[in-house]
Amino acid sequence: MAWGKVLLVLLALATTRGSPWCFSEASNGPQQIKTTPIEKRTFTLPSNCQTSCGDISIQYPFGIGDGCYLPGFGLTCFEQYDSSVPTQLFMGGDGTLEVTGINLYSGYVYFKLPVISMAVDQPFITVPLIDLQNYHNFNFWATNNVLFVSGCNVHASLVDLAKDNTMISNCSTICLDVGPDSSPIRREECSVPIRTGIRDRVFLGVRLTRLDQTNATAVSAYVSSSIGNSDFKLSWYMDDHSSCREAMSDMETYACISNNSGCYSAFSGEIRDVTVGYYCSCSGGNKGNPYLTDGCQGLTTANIYPAKNCTRKCATVDIPFPFGLDTESDCYRDSSFALVCNQTATPPVLQYQGKNVSEVDVESGELHLMEVRKSSQGLTLAERHSVHGWSIPYHSCEDAKMNKSLFACVSNHTTCLNINGSKGDQLGYRCKCEQGYAGNPYVLNGCKDVTTPKIYPAGDCARKCGSVDIPFPFGLDNESDCYRDSLFALFCNQTTTPPVLLYQGINVSEVGVERGELSLIEMRNSSQGFTLIEGHYSWLIPNHSCEDAKRNKSILACVSERSTCYTVNGGNGGQLQLGYRCQCEQGYAGNPYVQNGCQDINECSNSTKYTCKGICANTEGSYNCTCEPGTFGDPKIGECIPRTKKRTLMLVLIIAASNVCLLLLCIMLVILSKKWKERMQKQIREKNFHQNHGLLLKQLISTSEHDAERTKLFPLEEIEKATNNFHETRLVGRGGHGEVYKGILSDQRVAAVKKSTNLKKSEIDEFINEVAILSQINHRHIVKLFGCCLETEIPLLIYEFISNGTLSHHLHVPNGQSKLSWDDRLRIATEIACSLAYLHSDVSMSIFHRDVKSSNILLDDNLVAKVSDFGASRFIPLDQNYVHTVVQGTIGYLDPEYYQTSELTEKSDVYSFGVILLELLTGKAPVYSNEHGAEVNLSKQFLQAMRENHALDVVEDRVLKEGNKEELLEIMQMIEICLRLKGAERPTMKDVEYKLQGLRRIRMTKKRLPSFAEDNDATETNLSDAFDPSTELVDQRNQGTSTSYSSEKEMMYQRPYSPR
Repeated sequence: MAWGKVLLVLLALATTRGSPWCFSEASNGPQQIKTTPIEKRTFTLPSNCQTSCGDISIQYPFGIGDGCYLPGFGLTCFEQYDSSVPTQLFMGGDGTLEVTGINLYSGYVYFKLPVISMAVDQPFITVPLIDLQNYHNFNFWATNNVLFVSGCNVHASLVDLAKDNTMISNCSTICLDVGPDSSPIRREECSVPIRTGIRDRVFLGVRLTRLDQTNATAVSAYVSSSIGNSDFKLSWYMDDHSSCREAMSDMETYACISNNSGCYSAFSGEIRDVTVGYYCSCSGGNKGNPYLTDGCQGLTTANIYPAKNCTRKCATVDIPFPFGLDTESDCYRDSSFALVCNQTATPPVLQYQGKNVSEVDVESGELHLMEVRKSSQGLTLAERHSVHGWSIPYHSCEDAKMNKSLFACVSNHTTCLNINGSKGDQLGYRCKCEQGYAGNPYVLNGCKDVTTPKIYPAGDCARKCGSVDIPFPFGLDNESDCYRDSLFALFCNQTTTPPVLLYQGINVSEVGVERGELSLIEMRNSSQGFTLIEGHYSWLIPNHSCEDAKRNKSILACVSERSTCYTVNGGNGGQLQLGYRCQCEQGYAGNPYVQNGCQDINECSNSTKYTCKGICANTEGSYNCTCEPGTFGDPKIGECIPRTKKRTLMLVLIIAASNVCLLLLCIMLVILSKKWKERMQKQIREKNFHQNHGLLLKQLISTSEHDAERTKLFPLEEIEKATNNFHETRLVGRGGHGEVYKGILSDQRVAAVKKSTNLKKSEIDEFINEVAILSQINHRHIVKLFGCCLETEIPLLIYEFISNGTLSHHLHVPNGQSKLSWDDRLRIATEIACSLAYLHSDVSMSIFHRDVKSSNILLDDNLVAKVSDFGASRFIPLDQNYVHTVVQGTIGYLDPEYYQTSELTEKSDVYSFGVILLELLTGKAPVYSNEHGAEVNLSKQFLQAMRENHALDVVEDRVLKEGNKEELLEIMQMIEICLRLKGAERPTMKDVEYKLQGLRRIRMTKKRLPSFAEDNDATETNLSDAFDPSTELVDQRNQGTSTSYSSEKEMMYQRPYSPR
């Protein structure tokens, strides 16, 4: 049972602003700006100013109507005609920011934000959260707001919508049926703090992206304060001047116009050392509104002697003075100490400002509060226990002592303590009983002498409450002679049936004197509702060791003749002396804290606890247990054995010992076998690593200039863990070159692990060279190679995992209605052409893909294309433009010239790309079945249609609708050239890329997008020139390298402009 106690000073909330950015310019500490006395302007709030909107209180500088607010703090109140619809308060007049509360003293405004929901079938959403671009008086500094996210496999990001969705912070949830350790992983919740570093005038939004459709669930997100408030809160300040010093120089606009008020500079949430404004606060223990003339006032009268007939209990909670019930005005010091006893609850509940009070502690100056909070969206937050410090406000001890009519410490043997706020300013004072005294220092003779504890209780004490016994040193609090001292006072609540024994407001189920334990039962709040939780707490006699207590018999608690004392240590490694505890000697039981409390135990009558299989005889403090005549053994351990069975017993023991030895030998053999297998596996892995030229590859990739981008050699153990030993559930694809598994690496990156089906030993050197060169490829439209594993007989390749499927999957849907627009298809075609041109021309050694097809084009969440599956790829020296190979490729995509020459060139990739272009144009597969069930070759059908001048008939309806005839004809002419039988008559991929870039540029220009409207005359040139590789664009592209690529040109030609 852990009570989280957060000490706050209630009155500090009324006089200081609880925000870390409330510091002065002169230092890093919370200091008020001090100036010479100045004449402040006066201001009277118009009498017609609205002071509330529904249940929300409105205080100046906030207000509704002319003259009722300072600039930037205007509000709008929407009152509904239907009384069942709640009244709403909004910031400004646009109705976008709904205000749920204003705290003038802490400097916070609370806003209502919606719960964000993402359906199961949505891959991602971006939702605006709050727009502060036009609200200059607010920022996020020290507001403790948190974005809570609930759902499976989702990545949540806080983004600045005013800065191109720049990410601020993020978190992720993960749900796996089978995790890396073969057990399920369910982390369905995460949170993103909204704190320092966010710029002041931000347009804050939330982006939810689904990481995986496996275990997909609906996702919800909402924002609340991390300290329990369910609404979104912001700090506010005056922004007409950047600091207090500057504001004080202009008294016409200076906002802190009340006497007894101070000014504090506000700092930027983005740059800590830059001041952006100021705010005002009452000082010197005064309370009120510093923005109004004479708004900060002190206390003038108070009750220091309560009436005699005051109610001092509400249900089970005591109400000591200076507190009292609000219905009894002579029973509390002033209105700050008025409590409410809610008699409508069963049992009645004591409350302070709407929160339940569980204890009022005058000795420590603490108020124990408890509340169950619910958010405005109906989400229940956890039950909240807190402890708040309180004091007598407005005066210091020195000032109060000079006015006896207000001084609260009226008891003898009291001391007065000054209480300061977080800024060092005087909040008030607190009274405390002197050392050796305890009680209530706020009432006459309230502090009682507690230096001499009782060691002999009175004879007529109540020793039971309900069904619970109350042994000494404990006793009921209303019987002062029945317990040792106030630490052992319990309360019997007679208002319940049956009565309940309480210790500090918590139910007591048992008082154990032998073990020194107190069993308590507490009602805890859980996600399933309230739950009873029982805990056992140790107690002892404090402040003395056994040695000290034995030297003073008048305070020694161990009064029973057969009792012993032992010192209890704890804290600081057991070096701190806590006190001592009494217990009965061995063989005795009872209460060591009372005379003759420890009595002899008859062990023979308790065979369960004291075993005796023979003849039992009780003795003082112990017992004897012997075997009957004619038998032998230890009857306290087991049965007595007849002497005739001794030989048989020895034989049994020998056999048992032999079996144990045999079992141990088997266990050792199993362990040795496991160790031997592990060693053999390690040797096999090392052998494969060396045979696969691991040292050579390690040396090649270690020359990378960028360590962060260096290709990694993964150990087989990590890959097996990532893929759950290549489990079938992790298999995401199977093709002609092997299988692909999905895995999560140790650095939490999601990867695709390619397990090839075969690789000849003679091809190992070529494989090593391929990996070394592929590791240098850095292109946004080519799947990134994370590394490889050489500890298997056939090496494994590890790529980045692209989660949105293949182009073929998006094009060839079962119902024949692809969701890809013509703009998306044209952009995807351009991105594929860009990547192939890069592989052919821009790397140090040309790469022919040799298996270009739509199922090898992956699409990410934004439908950006990435070329994958280099299983059939080959690297070609600069002086060679073809490669001999065995039959590889896919029907419908394979270069027809290959059947004659058995050679694959870069033009083979051009042919395959032409087929992909044809798929994008028609929406059909390269080989498909017509309505008669006959297989049709799409390329042959298209070329036939081109010869017969009705090629538009094969174009998909959506493409015909969204595209224009001229560009479609251009595309079809380019496809026809790419599909020519002779490779020499086909264009290069650079030519194709440039042609597609030109078509996209013209299309974007016709849509009048600003980023493509730079030169209309230049874009209207004849597109047939796009096949000229000597153009300026091609010359610029040829200047690239394998590791640097012109992202500016790529964005200009490939990304459509999206207006904010």
